[in-house]
Amino acid sequence: MQDDFQNDTGTPAHPASVQHLGLTRLLRRATQDDPALAAIEAYWQRLRRGQTIPRRADIDPREISDHVSSVFVLEKIAPGLARFRIAGQQVNEVMGMELRGMPLSALIEQGSRDALQSELVRLFDEPAILRMTLRSGPLISGVMLLLPLCSDLGDVSRAMGILRSRGPVGSGVNRFGITGTTVQSLGPAQGSSTAHLPPRARPVPQPGFADPQLAFLAPGSDGPSHPSERPYLRLVR
Repeated sequence: MQDDFQNDTGTPAHPASVQHLGLTRLLRRATQDDPALAAIEAYWQRLRRGQTIPRRADIDPREISDHVSSVFVLEKIAPGLARFRIAGQQVNEVMGMELRGMPLSALIEQGSRDALQSELVRLFDEPAILRMTLRSGPLISGVMLLLPLCSDLGDVSRAMGILRSRGPVGSGVNRFGITGTTVQSLGPAQGSSTAHLPPRARPVPQPGFADPQLAFLAPGSDGPSHPSERPYLRLVR
């Protein structure tokens, strides 16, 4: 316990900083141990069905209803750039704004955006799983997990993510610095073109999608970026 009350030089911390230091470490540990992160990654792994990358069409919000408000879906728009197609209520609340259509970099402080861009290239191109530890000011910590997905066309241009934070987010805009990144490369994506994708039934909208747990899905178009790509995961009124 004594180590928790020392600064980075190993000398005893000033009494006024002890409470802040302990809270900072508590927030970091609580965020990294968040069971929601493991639950979402386990769900993504189940969707793989022997393939390297699952399809976005395979995601059923009802199966992750306990954590869906912290989940979002990204679309690659250029190398190293991605935007939010869908964002859960808690993700919007952490940022203090509606994120649909916004770039992922809107979450990130200016000084960490080059690092984000580099890691997003790996997310989609290798492809890879990304896990980032985040910090916003002295009292807010977070973890963001990004899991690659294939679009209906078979290219790895989508990702499912989850953002979990600890600390008082307040009512203003919060942006995070990236304090660490873990990358798990998955190797060349099987099914990088539609010619290699095995046939699979396209999901049919069901009344269950109107469950109140899906209320975070804003009304309006989750517009397909290609004429053959159908929108889905939409709130049915």
